[in-house]
Amino acid sequence: MADIQRIHNEFNDSCMKIRPITLEQAYKMVKNKETLITDLHPEDEFNSSHIENTINIPMKNLEENLKKLPRNKEIIVYCRERNCAYANLASKPLNDNGFHAYSLNKSYYDWKNMIIFEFDFKNKKETISKKF
Repeated sequence: MADIQRIHNEFNDSCMKIRPITLEQAYKMVKNKETLITDLHPEDEFNSSHIENTINIPMKNLEENLKKLPRNKEIIVYCRERNCAYANLASKPLNDNGFHAYSLNKSYYDWKNMIIFEFDFKNKKETISKKF
């Protein structure tokens, strides 16, 4: 299975200029590096919910906003989830224009659930450590 994923990633990277990443990889990038998360939802959906410290560039406005994006940061683009093609569609023109962009095919709710899980896990671990 790992070989299939590696081949898939190499194909996307070389041919389609799409760099898919997992939720866990995205979270580590945000915690450890200068990374910009870009939400591709229409503005009204963005205003209703989005990942913390995310900027909103609706997919229909991406091309006209390329010059406003920083070139010194890696960029993670996301929209709804894996059934939404916007993240993949957005990462290609970004990479074609010299950015280092990744496609996160997960939603705000996936991100939120991962944060809650990590917090719960950390607290349970600390509670167990304090008992011994």
